[in-house]
Amino acid sequence: GSAGRAGSSSPATIRWSSYCCAAVIALFSCADDEYLNPLSADARLLLENKDYKLEEALQRMSMLRNMSHLCTKNSLTANNTGNRNSDSNVSLASTLSVKSEPRSQYLSSTRPVNLPPKTKYEVSKHEKDYQNILEAEIYNEKEKLRDYQVKKKLLIAQAAKDEKLWSKVINNYDVLIKLPQTRELWWRNLPDKYRGNIWKKQLISKKNVVFGNSVLKKALSDASSTLNQACNFKSTKDELAKRQKGKVNPDLLEDVRFIEECADKLQYSFPEMKYFQYGENFDAVLQILIAIRALKNENKNLESIDIMKTINLVCILTYVFDDHLTTLSCFISLLSKKLPNFMLCSDEIQIPSDLLKDLEIQKSKTQSTYFGDIKDQFDKYLLQLTPRLYNHFIQRDINSLKIIQGLACSIFSNQLPFDVVLRVMDIYFFEGDILLLRASLALLKKISFKLYGSKEEVYNLLKVDGLINSSYLEVGEVDEFIKDIRDVLKKN
Repeated sequence: GSAGRAGSSSPATIRWSSYCCAAVIALFSCADDEYLNPLSADARLLLENKDYKLEEALQRMSMLRNMSHLCTKNSLTANNTGNRNSDSNVSLASTLSVKSEPRSQYLSSTRPVNLPPKTKYEVSKHEKDYQNILEAEIYNEKEKLRDYQVKKKLLIAQAAKDEKLWSKVINNYDVLIKLPQTRELWWRNLPDKYRGNIWKKQLISKKNVVFGNSVLKKALSDASSTLNQACNFKSTKDELAKRQKGKVNPDLLEDVRFIEECADKLQYSFPEMKYFQYGENFDAVLQILIAIRALKNENKNLESIDIMKTINLVCILTYVFDDHLTTLSCFISLLSKKLPNFMLCSDEIQIPSDLLKDLEIQKSKTQSTYFGDIKDQFDKYLLQLTPRLYNHFIQRDINSLKIIQGLACSIFSNQLPFDVVLRVMDIYFFEGDILLLRASLALLKKISFKLYGSKEEVYNLLKVDGLINSSYLEVGEVDEFIKDIRDVLKKN
């Protein structure tokens, strides 16, 4: 089966296999059954539509029902072991140094062996209490499940209504998008079928075009050629030929190193989805990253951005949009927005811990004032939300601007699960940069109990240095967290 697939591999699969980890390739190549293969669309559809909450509730109820039989079984076993003189009782008796045979018949599972045995009445009462507790828990689980199913039905009905409303908005976008009722729609959710269209409208306009389509198309075409050349170089088995090729073309070696680094980081991009780690999706992200590297060298506003910190962001845009050109165009527009651009283009020197002392080292007066305003506003609201955490940050010299840079400017794509980031981005494209600050405050409040360590521990937990791994910060249900964001600056 695997040999047959290898013979008919597309260029996309060849690129993927050139750069993917050997262990990952071996895992995927073992899936001969088309349904089990991660590339199977049917399997992915089933996985996406799986109701994990329902499954967990049913498993908990099943476990509780099984536990309800344990007490009775253990009691019967304990009563029968005295008559059978089983090995287990002999072992218990020897452990307690009990030599008399009659002693073993009193051993019971309803009380520790070092205490006197219960009377029949106590045993019966213990079993009844145990059963009552379990029945109450099973009842509670059933009630929770019923509430969840009712809530889910309401959400499905609301989503169907919202989809119809979004259809009307799209047909008369410029007028209807400004209505207060429409604002409620984007805070609730964007339908999957309209998300790409809406994001494109919000991100790309004639006013904010950074590069023309012809420039973007050339960058993508060049990126495809670069990727093919790098793959050919990697697949060359003659080491001598490789070294000679590298000497003649040092730029090729640099391309290979860059693609290898991107490929390694891609293995940690939302790995639970199994979407970006293989095949054409893997290739698409690599091609766009190579194009971004070329384009950012042509624009001083993008020049100093670290691409490695934005890989997860590229993954999300690749997932939402159907074509590479739109993905690349929207990514450039996104990183040209004021807050992400100012912060991602800034280094340690430009984001000092003591802003008031070091303002003179900023690039310009405008940038200094902007940073000062952001820091003052953020610190003010952090003090209101969680005074204890704010004081801890002051004591440990934890820089709030550095936290904003790490969290907000990658739109939380390195810190939060995919579904949460998607919803935050939905709202951000309408609300603007203030949403990123609100979401940062909501996140810090939500996980504040984890943030009382040293400066290094806090930075590592929040991944402010762009560290990418498969672990995410737990913020609960998506709708809950979105409500936290919306409520964070509301007056009591």
